[in-house]
Amino acid sequence: MQLRLENGRVHVLLDSTVYRVPDPEQVRKHFAAKFLAQDDPPSTMLVAVIDDAVLGLAEVALDPPPPAHQILEPVLSGHVHLVVAERARGLGLGTALAEAAHAWAASRGVRQLVAGIQSDNRPGLRFYESLGYRNNGVVRIKDLPE
Repeated sequence: MQLRLENGRVHVLLDSTVYRVPDPEQVRKHFAAKFLAQDDPPSTMLVAVIDDAVLGLAEVALDPPPPAHQILEPVLSGHVHLVVAERARGLGLGTALAEAAHAWAASRGVRQLVAGIQSDNRPGLRFYESLGYRNNGVVRIKDLPE
């Protein structure tokens, strides 16, 4: 939970119009419902622990196959989200978590993983590129009046 909150604080600095620091209780409820309450959830949370401290996490969520009317190839895909505590960066935890996430996804037949990275997050973009992720389009956001 603390990593999710730390990740929120980092992203708020990148773009506070899009990101926020979530409520800790809501994060706890989400994780409990998503990972603890199901026998075989369509997602996983992998953690890196050093000296009894959780210093990194990889969340992989499987996507449903695209319906026949869409133009996407009907391949099983998923989304990956990695977070490493700032104090633990440079230790190889992100790479180890990514490799574990890739193995978990591949064992379930996933052929593509998507990592959504904020465009100003240069270290994140470099990290995912080093893992073999490629650009595949651009998401554009337009703020509408309230």
